[in-house]
Amino acid sequence: MERRRSRWRQGVAAAAALAILALAAPAMAQAGGSNGDITSVTSRTGKTALSPWRGTVLALRTETSLLTLKKDAELTYNPYVGLNFEVRPRYHFGNIFYVAADFALTRELTNADDTTRKGETWLGDLSVGGGAGRFWTIPGAGIDLSADVRVIAPTSKQSQARTMQAGLRGGLTLSRSFDLLSGLSIAYILQGAGYFYKNTTAALESPVISGCAPGDALCDRFLNSGLRNPSFRLGNILYIGMDFLPWLALDVTVMHRMDFLYPAADKDPRISYVAQKPTNRRQSLGSEIELRFTPMKSLGIGVGISTMNPLQAPDSSAYRPFVNRYTMAYLELRLYVAGLISQIKGEK
Repeated sequence: MERRRSRWRQGVAAAAALAILALAAPAMAQAGGSNGDITSVTSRTGKTALSPWRGTVLALRTETSLLTLKKDAELTYNPYVGLNFEVRPRYHFGNIFYVAADFALTRELTNADDTTRKGETWLGDLSVGGGAGRFWTIPGAGIDLSADVRVIAPTSKQSQARTMQAGLRGGLTLSRSFDLLSGLSIAYILQGAGYFYKNTTAALESPVISGCAPGDALCDRFLNSGLRNPSFRLGNILYIGMDFLPWLALDVTVMHRMDFLYPAADKDPRISYVAQKPTNRRQSLGSEIELRFTPMKSLGIGVGISTMNPLQAPDSSAYRPFVNRYTMAYLELRLYVAGLISQIKGEK
């Protein structure tokens, strides 16, 4: 049953918890190294300086599900090929503090199951914030600490369908670099996010019974999907980056994500009160393995596979990690703005 939230104390508590945790998960470029992006330039006078635009990336990714490559993998064949464009601007004020934003557009090239028009382009959520990159190094351990905070605006249709009003995401990164080959980077990221919704469950595009309208208490159950929204999300990420050569690297990322859901509505006739295991949490696993090429300081090429799947399949069995029905193979082209500016200026 759909319920309107008037108790903002939970949101305030979530925000306070985020402040204690520290700030949002930085981009992988901040967490585990440069990911091919140029961080410093040497001018013609021989002076070396950090580029204020370091970490700024424009990325174009084409991806396809592994099931697309095997028609008989499931009972029905549902291919997916998509195109994704991301803009990730960063601007640094000195060596530590920076402001950042993230924005994405997605378009499925095959026949989509979740759009209303053929060839429709989906808008992602806009996140804006800032952070501190490597603001402190633990003495004796050589572990760098970074932090970041983001405010999330529900510009995507998915978030709007969940009646999301805003989000606050925060996290802390611990990273360590080693002198192995051209460089080894290891990072652990602890992140948390609090979400603010108009309703505790996702809304339907139209009611399942004609004549029902929002605000009619008798029709509430017919105006939502029954899928409960998360009030808080906790994530743990492990990143390992191995640079074999200055232009060739391998990145591996593994993520565990836990959503804490709003309580189920009381006295809902659709709910059985037979004792069951707690269902107030929703867990998911993610991974990405990428071979990264940097032929020039303004261009990066990534080839890899990525997965983000629920912890359990519909039959309560566990999904196979790394490769399952949610796995995508992708090719991504990246334009590093700091490197492009350096090339235009003729800097080394």
